Amino acid sequence: MESSAPDTVRLAEGTETLEGTPAAATEAEPSLSWEHDKRSAHDALWWFNDEHPRWFSTNATLVASGYGDPYILNWRIVRGADKVAFEDAPTGPAVTVRSKAGSRHADDVEIEVSEGTGADAVAPNTGLPAVAYTGKLTVRMPHRLIQRSVNDSANLSGLGAPAGSPGFWTTIDYRIVDNVSGTIVGATVNENFPGSKTNDQPNDWPSPASFSTTPSWPNTNGTFIDNWFVWGGYTPAPVAPTAANANQSVDHMAHEFYVGSTVAGRGVRVQTHTAHRYRGYARHEGITTPAP
Repeated sequence: MESSAPDTVRLAEGTETLEGTPAAATEAEPSLSWEHDKRSAHDALWWFNDEHPRWFSTNATLVASGYGDPYILNWRIVRGADKVAFEDAPTGPAVTVRSKAGSRHADDVEIEVSEGTGADAVAPNTGLPAVAYTGKLTVRMPHRLIQRSVNDSANLSGLGAPAGSPGFWTTIDYRIVDNVSGTIVGATVNENFPGSKTNDQPNDWPSPASFSTTPSWPNTNGTFIDNWFVWGGYTPAPVAPTAANANQSVDHMAHEFYVGSTVAGRGVRVQTHTAHRYRGYARHEGITTPAP
């Protein structure tokens, strides 16, 4: 009897096997990469100018995967060494980086993990070139404020003023925005008065810097309201916002907002302006945001 070679079947992926014989499984080459090990789905790496707010991560753990030997993993900052730094030796399957400054734009930090070292290195026991992967990070930071509304009222009952007291209550509403145009939920805002007030006419109005009210807005929902009010027996007498002499200038002062701390002047400065009080209302004028 004449013998013949067994039939072959060509598989879709281009391999051949004897008919009726299962194709041997091909092992995929490991694909080296790393991921940011986040504390929650909305976690990110933040910078608050050396402040460390409770609800925000100012360091990030990067975890490698797809490697052959964890003992020869090495990490380096390819781009953005002015924005992040390694906390410990940059070796092994996981490293931690801390923030040093905020990003100028999204994904402007690049970090490489490699298995083996040097341009001509080979991974041990393989004879293959060392494998490397470069991933990207964004360091988020408070950046600017968006003024949403300004409202003036003569109703001072919410301040505890006696009924009928002359005066005004101005509320100025802001939204807090980060450097990639996101609203910062949970941020703490503080205000700072870097100098004394300048009088535009003789007056005995108290300086806001000496007010007994708390100069911060903790754990905001992404917005906050700055309150300005004067009532009582001061000279000149404060008046209602609708009064004919409401626009007479009384005094003005430098005023600024920071994000990241309950302490005045700590965190990231996001806005500077002049706080200007008139007899019947108050305004933030000459606003600069983001603030240098």
